[in-house]
Amino acid sequence: TVSGEVLNGSTYFGYQYVSSGGVANNTTVYVGGSQIVRSDGITSNTTVSGEVLNGSTYFGYQYVSSGGVANNTTVYAGGSQIVRPGGVAIGATVSNGGYQHVYSGGVASNTTVYVGGNQYVYSGGVASNTTVNSGGYQNVQSGGKLAGTTTLNMGGSATIYPDAGGRIDLVGDTNGGLTISGLANGGTVTTVVTVIDGFNGAGAGNSDAIHLAGIKQSDVTKVEYPTPDQVKFTLKNGHTITLNITGARDAGYTLGTGSDGSLTYEVCFLTGSMIRTFEGEIAVEDIRIGDEVLTFDWQQNKEISRSVRWVGHKTVRVKTHLKDDEAGYPVRVLKDAVADGVPYKDLLITPEHCLFFDGKFIPVRMLVNGASIYYDRSITDYTYYHIETEEHSVIWADGMLTESYLDTGNRRQFKQHGNYAVFNPAAEAKSWDKDASAILTVQRQDVEPIYHTLVQRSAAMEVTMVPETKELTNDPDLCLVTPTGLVLQPLLNRDGRYSFNLPEDVNAVHLVSRVSRPSDVIGSFVDDRRYLGVLVGEIYVLTAHSVDMITEHLEQQDLQGWDVIEQTPCRWTNGNALLMMPQNYPNKRILVVHVLAAGPYIIDQSEKDNAIEQVA
Repeated sequence: TVSGEVLNGSTYFGYQYVSSGGVANNTTVYVGGSQIVRSDGITSNTTVSGEVLNGSTYFGYQYVSSGGVANNTTVYAGGSQIVRPGGVAIGATVSNGGYQHVYSGGVASNTTVYVGGNQYVYSGGVASNTTVNSGGYQNVQSGGKLAGTTTLNMGGSATIYPDAGGRIDLVGDTNGGLTISGLANGGTVTTVVTVIDGFNGAGAGNSDAIHLAGIKQSDVTKVEYPTPDQVKFTLKNGHTITLNITGARDAGYTLGTGSDGSLTYEVCFLTGSMIRTFEGEIAVEDIRIGDEVLTFDWQQNKEISRSVRWVGHKTVRVKTHLKDDEAGYPVRVLKDAVADGVPYKDLLITPEHCLFFDGKFIPVRMLVNGASIYYDRSITDYTYYHIETEEHSVIWADGMLTESYLDTGNRRQFKQHGNYAVFNPAAEAKSWDKDASAILTVQRQDVEPIYHTLVQRSAAMEVTMVPETKELTNDPDLCLVTPTGLVLQPLLNRDGRYSFNLPEDVNAVHLVSRVSRPSDVIGSFVDDRRYLGVLVGEIYVLTAHSVDMITEHLEQQDLQGWDVIEQTPCRWTNGNALLMMPQNYPNKRILVVHVLAAGPYIIDQSEKDNAIEQVA
């Protein structure tokens, strides 16, 4: 058993060195202990973990270096297996707060990642035949390699780059755990790199999903199949993305919506919404294909009749743990909120449903004011409806001008009534640019004046509901968290330059801070719903003899936890951003992070605590 201890205020660490033909069996490493395997040393059945003592966290480590082999290591609860150049780890089990880090020249073979476990493969590292179970996570950075097959079971997740190679087997019929990064400017995943097996695209709601980080539905102009086992996306910028998916052509496709809501605008009415027709008002759930509804030709200022060509519906269960606009709560527009009799009764619609103002469609979520227009949290299960007319139209619902359904590629998410890509058969998608009856705007200069007009009207209506009070701060509460979960507080903050003392052998850190969304702290009329941590400029490392710049965050597009690179150059974090440290430094190192902007933040310590827990 190898561990550490605190005596008389000093910390003592335990070490076990296994080298030069040495063999260690059944070792337990915890509470500040380290096992170092190198130079023909072999270990078997090592258990590595950590523990919290007297308010401080102590971590166990297993270092597998050049010539060392570690067999069947178990890593959990703050333990880390670190596979360095020339080291080989075979049959590791990683779970419940455990980490396996595979650096350049290191090889991890037959690793199994269980709930709460994490495998990180950095540039030059190799992971062979990994199994990721429910709650486990595999992250393969650019230049990291997969060999053999990664088995991704239902509930597990993996993030890879196009050059990862190997195979990924998606197990289950609704497996959405795979994310491919590094494709924002176009790229290829073909037979010479990653092959995706086990892909089931039988139908909406019963399909696997592959998420393409940085790609929006509006970026895709064409989808085609070069071979039966490939699907090719052509982007607006002329670049292409080719995924090698066994049986892709037979699966078909539908472009769906990612968790940030950026891929599809859903348009829908809740049960009971009244649609205007020549025969009077008819409840949306009673509309049928072939019915005639009244539409508003706003350019000619006249009413015309159009036939309904499709009606669909979907049942939603609200995800109450998410933000209101992401959870799926319906929006309630109070009677008379827009004008006298508009709407003539409370109108219930989904957040992305658009209302019509002055020749423009505006998503109702951008008009939520907490008074006359608000998320109705009392409704957590509901059914909503689509009405598609022969041409996209402005129609009336409960006396309010709104939109009919525009099929931008999500039709098969709904049952016919009476990021990322999901593949199943679908008709050619329409677009807001070419097929909409009016432009869709989310620009602040268009939305904010209407927002304030509706707020003033709600005050005149003497609506009793008031917006929630928000306590704000500009302090990002910035810290570093190592891959083992060690939290490092800044030594100094001078003019936004945060200085941190880096411990020995720390080659990666996470920049963790408070986060906020501009739409929350400024107002719903701002369409920026990104989770922003701090805006970072220069990062450099100080030693006794040098000042060395770190520029990865300003060069690598799809870096974990970072937003797009700004022109300055600078870049926002999302509150939990990975930063790799250059190796071969002396022990005494100071990391300096220049924060150019921060906040305001809604004070909610739980979000930062959750970010730290995700690392640890």
